Amino acid sequence: TIRYTPVDIGTDTCTLRITTNDPDTPMFDVTLTGNSPPPNIEVTGSLDFGEVCPGEQEEKILDICNTGLCNLAVASVELNAGCVDFELINNPFPADISHDFCLGITVRYTPTGVGTHTCDLIITSNDPDEPVVTVPVTGTTPPSSIDVAPDYCFPPTVVQSVDTSCYSDYLFPVTNTGDCPLVITDFRLLQPGMDYYVTNLPSLP
Repeated sequence: TIRYTPVDIGTDTCTLRITTNDPDTPMFDVTLTGNSPPPNIEVTGSLDFGEVCPGEQEEKILDICNTGLCNLAVASVELNAGCVDFELINNPFPADISHDFCLGITVRYTPTGVGTHTCDLIITSNDPDEPVVTVPVTGTTPPSSIDVAPDYCFPPTVVQSVDTSCYSDYLFPVTNTGDCPLVITDFRLLQPGMDYYVTNLPSLP
């Protein structure tokens, strides 16, 4: 019995020599050959998160597959340095992926500020043709946009008397014309206690 246990990808050859007391063929050589076919990495899925507002989270799954005949040894899957808006969730790697099988990796996008955020997901494996696969990761956080009236002119109003209060109310609309929530942290008069007062102010922020 001869056992073949390849340690590297590729073709292996060896010679088995049989020595006997046969006077005609005292040594008989047998050529041994074996092949360890390479794995083949295939990455499916997109890590383009599109638009995500601040404070929200979005997750996407990227499948790492092996279409080769032998196990694909994935040594690491990681985001490059400085990717504060993206993180890996339940990273199963390092791990081996068998023939015609896939393992998924989850990437979470939690934007920390307005604008476009980019990163790279780097996959390292024993695929001889593609030992390192880089997958771009992108996401955009659109800004909120406040819209208020530039000036307000109240109608003529009777001066306050001793026994009654005469006043005019004006509804002051605050509109968000952006794609993400608008957070109002303060709403006040710069000269309080004169002739104008804010009423029915909602709790802030």
